Amino acid sequence: MSTRVIGCRLCIVTRNYDSSHREDTDLWTPNAGASIGERTFNLLFAQYGPVVAVNEAWKLLSFRSKDAFIRAVQKGRLPLRVIRPAGRREAFLATQDVAAYLATLATSAIEEVTPM
Repeated sequence: MSTRVIGCRLCIVTRNYDSSHREDTDLWTPNAGASIGERTFNLLFAQYGPVVAVNEAWKLLSFRSKDAFIRAVQKGRLPLRVIRPAGRREAFLATQDVAAYLATLATSAIEEVTPM
């Protein structure tokens, strides 16, 4: 039986198709060598760069609408800082903050599911 070699998600996102990656080195496997936060950051940074536009962030964080996301930020329900550059209409979130928040959610979900 032959082993099928595919590119990892990060290589696909960054368009670095390296055939040396295998399915077991995927970003989301526990033995990928980095923490969930680091893997999440690498994936988000490859896709969005150093900042994520609010127009993308509300979808990324699974809010029903941009307005719902903005209300959650204004009421302090999300530990994310909104970056508003002077003279720009659009607002942004730091990719590092978004990755840390998603990693916190993922870690708490894993802890809830994992039996002791």
